[in-house]
Amino acid sequence: MIDILANKFRQKGILIDTNLLVLLLVGSYNEDMISNFKRTTNYTIEDYRYLKVFLTRFEKHFYTPNILTEITNLTDSINSEPNFSFFNT
Repeated sequence: MIDILANKFRQKGILIDTNLLVLLLVGSYNEDMISNFKRTTNYTIEDYRYLKVFLTRFEKHFYTPNILTEITNLTDSINSEPNFSFFNT
């Protein structure tokens, strides 16, 4: 069923919600952070890798202003931790 939906909406794109976008950002910066950052501890590196592969099925990725605001709020504590300052890179 997922394959059918992914193929159906391949050209239209996909909306990535807050929690998955946090996982994508943290994992893209450093996969090892996934198990250490409080907002992604429920996910594994394999979840992150699957998400990356899954998202390649879509030509467009969408985020709402509210999602981006929430991303900032949820990841704000990263910048206060010296080892997790991914917004500075």
